Amino acid sequence: MSKLTDFLINNPIDELTEEVMISDRFKDGDKILKFKIKAVSPNEFSELQKNCTKVGKKGKVNFDSKLFNEELIVNYTIEPNFKDSDAIKKAGCMTPAQFLNKV
Repeated sequence: MSKLTDFLINNPIDELTEEVMISDRFKDGDKILKFKIKAVSPNEFSELQKNCTKVGKKGKVNFDSKLFNEELIVNYTIEPNFKDSDAIKKAGCMTPAQFLNKV
């Protein structure tokens, strides 16, 4: 077995979180502010895809990529917390998706 295979077996994505730099735009002085995100399991990913897919007239399948991206970001970003009701209100928004799109 390869070292990479051993690593993958010993380090599953369950509850995996990571701090990532999204853009140079997010700065506090000289310090880059990082987002904290968590991994999406294959089942969760499939469920999100399913929730964002609608079957229309004549069986036409429509995938709402905007909704998918919003749901992915809102539900799998730990910091900032786009579901924080105080932050949503402070930004003058009503929903996490509105807050996300505003900021």
